[in-house]
Amino acid sequence: MKKILLLIILCVLFAPTVKSENITLPIDRLLYSGSVQYITPILLDSFDINKNKYSDDELLKQNFFDYNKVSPKEGDTLLFSRNKCIWKKVSLDKKGWFIIDTKIPNSSYNYFVTYVEVKEFTELTLELETFNDIYVDIQDKKNEFIKSKKDASESKKIIVKLEPDVYKITFKVLAKNSAPIKFKAGITFNKTLQDMLLLKDNPKRPLHIKDLFSGESINSVNLSPTGDYAFMTMTRQLGEGKSESWTEYWNMLSDYCIPFNPSKDASNYSWGKDDFEVYYTTAKDSETSIWQYDFRTGKKKLITDGIKEFAYYRISPTNDFLIYGVNDELKDDKSVLKKVEGMEDRQKEFRKRTQLYFLDFNSLNSERLTYGKQSVQLFDISSDGKQLLCGISEPNYTKEPFSKNSVFTIDLSTRQINYLWKDNPYSIDCQFSPDNSQLLCTGGPEAFGKIGVNVKDSLLPNNYDTQAYIYHLKGQTVQAITKNFNPTIAAAYWCQYDNLIYFLVQEGTYKKLYKYNPILKKYENIPVNEDIVISLSLSKKSAGAVVLAQSSQNNTRAYKLNIQTKTCSLFSAPSDKYLKDITFGKIEEFDILNSKGDTIQGRIHYPTDFDSTKKYPVIVYYYGGTSPVGRNFDGRYPFDIYTAHGYVVYCLQPSGTIGYGQNFSAQHVNNWGKTTADEIIKGTKEMLAAHPFCIPEKVGCMGASYGGFMTMYLTTRTDIFACAISHAGISSIASYWGEGYWGYLYSAEATKNSYPWNNPKLYTEQSPLFNADKVKTPILLLHGDRDTNVPTGESIQFYTALKILGKDAELVLIEDTDHFVQKYEQRVKWNNSILSYFDKYLKGRPDWWNELYPPKGL
Repeated sequence: MKKILLLIILCVLFAPTVKSENITLPIDRLLYSGSVQYITPILLDSFDINKNKYSDDELLKQNFFDYNKVSPKEGDTLLFSRNKCIWKKVSLDKKGWFIIDTKIPNSSYNYFVTYVEVKEFTELTLELETFNDIYVDIQDKKNEFIKSKKDASESKKIIVKLEPDVYKITFKVLAKNSAPIKFKAGITFNKTLQDMLLLKDNPKRPLHIKDLFSGESINSVNLSPTGDYAFMTMTRQLGEGKSESWTEYWNMLSDYCIPFNPSKDASNYSWGKDDFEVYYTTAKDSETSIWQYDFRTGKKKLITDGIKEFAYYRISPTNDFLIYGVNDELKDDKSVLKKVEGMEDRQKEFRKRTQLYFLDFNSLNSERLTYGKQSVQLFDISSDGKQLLCGISEPNYTKEPFSKNSVFTIDLSTRQINYLWKDNPYSIDCQFSPDNSQLLCTGGPEAFGKIGVNVKDSLLPNNYDTQAYIYHLKGQTVQAITKNFNPTIAAAYWCQYDNLIYFLVQEGTYKKLYKYNPILKKYENIPVNEDIVISLSLSKKSAGAVVLAQSSQNNTRAYKLNIQTKTCSLFSAPSDKYLKDITFGKIEEFDILNSKGDTIQGRIHYPTDFDSTKKYPVIVYYYGGTSPVGRNFDGRYPFDIYTAHGYVVYCLQPSGTIGYGQNFSAQHVNNWGKTTADEIIKGTKEMLAAHPFCIPEKVGCMGASYGGFMTMYLTTRTDIFACAISHAGISSIASYWGEGYWGYLYSAEATKNSYPWNNPKLYTEQSPLFNADKVKTPILLLHGDRDTNVPTGESIQFYTALKILGKDAELVLIEDTDHFVQKYEQRVKWNNSILSYFDKYLKGRPDWWNELYPPKGL
C-alpha cells in the first residue's frame, strides 16, 4: 500500500505541466459617438483645494453624461448642450488600428463603445495600445485611466473576472490639437472558453438577475367612481437594492398623467364621493393622520390625527364616515424567561390585536366600535352605510384545522351584533352584494361543510383549492357556485355597476379573469393578453376597469378594460423600455400522463440562443406542493436567467396542485411527495427522450420550500440527476410539523387526520432524513438562517446526516433571512450560488463556485 501511495505522489510531482492555452480576439467593431467639444473650466486659481494643478487629463475621469446608463446601438442619438452626435460603426485598418483622423476638433471628447458577451464565468485581459490618453470603463467591474505612449509600443493590460452577462466597454478619448485618434484593443482569455465569449456592437442580451431590480414598475391601480381617473402607485429602482416610490394621477379619457404628491409621505390613497375627492394618510413619530384632498380647489383638510398603532382605514360608500383599525399589543414583560401561551405565541405579530373605530365626517369625532382580546377583521361596509361585515378568528388546538372563525354584522345605528355563523373551523372571506341581500364568500371546499366538495369518495378535499359561495342573508342558505368550475379562486369582486361577479382565478399555470352571472349561473372568460392577471380595479358607475397583468417575459403592464364589451387596451408599460434590449428564448408546452392517466402539465424554456444542433444541460424545476409554478416575470426563480446561461429548463406541475379541479388538488392530501416524485421522474425521462438536444447525464433538479423537500426526497428515490439544489427544504416531516410556525396548520391539509403518533409510517418513510443513506446525488442545501416557516434545522440535520454518510453535500446559510430571499445583495449572491453550482456539475466548470466559495483547507 505504501509503495502505491509513493508511486502516486511521484507521478503527481513529475507529471508534465499542461499549460492552459490563451487566445486573443482583437476588438474589431466599435460604435463611435463623434466628437464632443469641451470648454476648459474657468481657472479662478492655479491649484485646487488639494493643491492639484489643472490638467485636461482630469476631465477624462469626469462624466458629462452617465454612460453606464446608456447602451447605444448604431443610429442612436447622443445629446449634449452644444453637440448632437449619432452613434456609428467604425472598423479597423489593415494593421488592426482604430484611426479617426478627419474633422476632429481641438479639445474634444470622443466616446467609443463595444460589447462583450460572456457566457461562462471567466478571467480575461483587456490589452490596449494607444497614441491618446484614454479612460476605459468595463461596466460595473473596473475603470482605469491610461496615458498614451509616444510610440504606443507598450500595451496596457487590465485583468478582470466576469460573471456571465453582456458587458459594455467604453473608451473615452481626449483629442488635443486636432491630432488623430489611434488605438487598438484586444481581449485575451482561455481557449477553452472560445465558444463562450462573443464580441458585438449592439446591447442585445439575455436576462440578468440585476434586471429584476432595474427600471420602473407598477405596484397598484385604484380607479375613480366614474372610471375617468385613476391613482397608480409606482416604484423606480435606483440600483443596489435602493428604490423610490410615488403616485401618479391618471386621466383615463386622455391617457394623461401627472405626479400627485399632496404630502411628502402621503400613502394609502382612497377615493371619496366623486372623482375629485381623495383621502390619504401621513405618518410622523409613530402617529398617523388621515387627510382629505379636493382636486377642484387644491386644498387639503385634516380629518383626524394622532392615531397610534394605526392599521388601516376604509371610506363608507355613503361618504359620511370611515372606519379605521388600531392595533393593540400584549405588553412585553421584559422577562428573560417567557412562557409560551400557545403554538402561535412564537410569532412576533400573533399577540397584536386590531380593533375598529368609527369616525363621523360631520363632527370629525371618533368612537371606539369594538373591544376585546380577539382581532376584528373588517370585511366590508354595506352600500347603504348601515352595516359592517366583520369576523374574528381564534386558535382551536384540539380539532383540525385548528381554528374557530365567526362572521357577524354590526348595525351602526344600534351597535348590535348579528352572528351569521360561529366557530366555523375554516376561514372564509366575505363581501356584501350590491343590494346587501347576499354575501359573496370565498373559502376551501369544506368552508360550509360538504356543500362545496367535489371529489371522489376515495379522496379528501384540499382546502387550499379556494372556492366561491353565495350566502343568502334572509334564509341563511349557501350556494356553492364554483363546485364544478375547475380554476381556483384567487380574488373575487361583486360589481356594483352591472351586478355581476368578477373572479381572478388560477387556471393551471395561468391567472385569468372571468365574470359570472349569478342569475344565469354562467361563467365567461375575459381575455387579457398576458399570462398572469395580478389585480382588477372596477368603477362603481361605469363599465370601466383597470387590469394589472404580466407574462413570463415582460413585467407588469396596466390595461384599460370595458367589462361589457370585453375590450382591453394597453395604457401603461413602464418596464418595457428597460427590457427593450433583452432577448428571450421560446417556451414550449410538454405534458405527460401519469400512471393514473391524468395529464401532468409541463413546459420547456429554451436557451436564448438555442441551436438544435448543439447539446444542452438541463434544470428540472417543480414545487410539488399545493400551488402551481406560475408564469410570473418577477418570480424568485426566473427561468429566463437560467436559460440565459445556456440551460434548458423543464418545469412541471405534479398532481396535488390547485387550478386543475378538486380531484386533482385532493391528491396532495396525505401523500407527501410519493406520487409527485414518480411524476417528476417520469416526466424528466420522457422529456429527455423526446428532445435529443438535452444531455441525459447533465440534468439537475431544484425546488424551494415544499419543492426543497421534493428535491431532498428525489435524491433518495432516483439517481437520474447529476446534482440537486434544495432551498428551505423539509427533511423531516415530523420536526417541520412541530417546529415550523405554520407546520401543523399546513399539515392539517398535507397530512389530514394523520399525526406522528397515529401514522408514524408516513412521517418517517416519506421523510428524506430517514432515507439519507439512499442519496447518491450531489446536493446543495440553501437556507435562510432566520426561517420561521421551514426552520433552518431542516437543512442542517439533512446536511449532518449526509456528511456522516460520506455523501457529496454543501450547506449555504443566508444571513438574516427568513423563508424568502428578498434583499438585493443576498438575492444576487444566492442566484449566483445556484448557477455556479449547476455550472460545476452540469458543465464541468467549477471556477465560479470556487470563486464564490474558495476552498479553505480546513
